Amino acid sequence: MNYPGSLYTIFLGLVIFLIIIGNCSAAPQNPELTFTGQVTWQDLEGGFYGIITPDGTTYLPLNLLEDYQYNGVTVDITGKDAPDAVTMQMWGKPITILSINPVNKENPFVQPWYAPENNLTVVMSEDQAEYLVMAASGLQTGLDAIDKKVSSIAQNLTGNGIVKEELYSILSRGLDEPGVYLISYMDTTGKITVIVPDKYERFEGEDVSGQDFSSGILSYPVPGMSDFFTLNEGMDAVILAYPVFSKDKKVTGYVSAVFDPVNLTETYSLPFLNETNYELMVAEPDGTILYDGHPDMNGQEMWDNPIFAEFPDLHSWAAHYQNAKAGIDQYSYYRTDTEDIAKTDVIWTTVSLHGTPWRIFLLKR
Repeated sequence: MNYPGSLYTIFLGLVIFLIIIGNCSAAPQNPELTFTGQVTWQDLEGGFYGIITPDGTTYLPLNLLEDYQYNGVTVDITGKDAPDAVTMQMWGKPITILSINPVNKENPFVQPWYAPENNLTVVMSEDQAEYLVMAASGLQTGLDAIDKKVSSIAQNLTGNGIVKEELYSILSRGLDEPGVYLISYMDTTGKITVIVPDKYERFEGEDVSGQDFSSGILSYPVPGMSDFFTLNEGMDAVILAYPVFSKDKKVTGYVSAVFDPVNLTETYSLPFLNETNYELMVAEPDGTILYDGHPDMNGQEMWDNPIFAEFPDLHSWAAHYQNAKAGIDQYSYYRTDTEDIAKTDVIWTTVSLHGTPWRIFLLKR
């Protein structure tokens, strides 16, 4: 069939347009899923582990790592639908997990208190809760002291302009706080312009905008405290940062203190436990150990760690304290400096700063 030239051109253009629109609107064959959920044991069809999200959506993970096969652990997951998977479990949407990590903060499942629901008997001394309160109060005091000092430095700089030569002496005021490694000033691009003490001056000019914490405060300039991580400077530490503003209320930079949770705990909490038979431990809710009486444990992660692989009730306890701000529990691990395995009774509570929580535990061995 012959079409007039103009009609043929219109027809051809319409076909090309529809093809382009069809290609642009086509959904990816198997898009990634990102969600927070809680691993739960389903006592059906022989039993299996599923994942439930806060809104009740259920997923059936096809490759859940053994280290996360514990009832109650809350995880951040990236995965893909597996619609062609053939399973015996008539439950949940099958997914293949691409990455999985325990949730540290902003946990939608967190509760105020945990106590064992089974026949487990946790023996608590009359004064154990009292000592925990004192140790936690001390640790919170230490966090607040660093926070107050960094806030004061930021306020001192706000509205006064930034003169690099004066920054060194102003920032140095924060170095007298226990646990503080260094104080730095970061500009609005994420570059460290000034750092004290002098032994870290080689890091001046370094771009840290790619670090998760730095990226976060650059996009949302409010006071914040980071998770525990290894810095470019080589130490395992936590960062506390405050924005600095100009006279017209524009962000001009950020003051940051890098500090050591071990030193902070030893200074502010341990003195309360002198001459007692209690031990102290501090950890992030995701299981990262910030302080332990055995230095080789500091910085260890509870999940996906071969050190703890043979202790299932240790992981159960980690799931309990991840999801409860305070509680009592019991776990099994090696007795101090021996190969003997012993039960440990534990009580915990939470301290926090700028929305970043730490669990503090009092252990009775």
